[in-house]
Amino acid sequence: MTWMTSDVINAALVELRVATRGSKSYLLLSSETAAMLRIGRRAVTLVEAQKAADEVACEAGDYDMVGLVINLLKQHWVSAFADINNRCITVFDSLASIQAEEKAVAVGRVMMLCDAVVARRQQSLSSPGQQGNSPGALSSATLRGSWTPAAVPLNALA
Repeated sequence: MTWMTSDVINAALVELRVATRGSKSYLLLSSETAAMLRIGRRAVTLVEAQKAADEVACEAGDYDMVGLVINLLKQHWVSAFADINNRCITVFDSLASIQAEEKAVAVGRVMMLCDAVVARRQQSLSSPGQQGNSPGALSSATLRGSWTPAAVPLNALA
């Protein structure tokens, strides 16, 4: 029996979006996260993932924090919280040994999303003849949880 479906998770996330309206936090629906990782059982390429990250960054670009849930191979859910200003990603996982390879790819895609948010900010801050202030890319983000930066293959599933 399956009880924790994307629909159930998304219903809770929509309620959280409403409750946190006006804050500097943005919550991704599971489909927005999936678009950067997998469509069904097919792995998303880096080009597809970057396109999805850029699209989400248009919505999340003005936020300082991004929360998301990730379904790993339709078998296990993890959640993550990205603090864009402090360049830190915290991952919450009740079963750290499950789907380690897929989790590493997922963390890389979260970093890709955060880099897209930073890039969007740079574009909106920059005007002709001026250079905007950049909080920097998340390629060297501090990761909390089960992963270390060396374990994040950013080019996996290419």
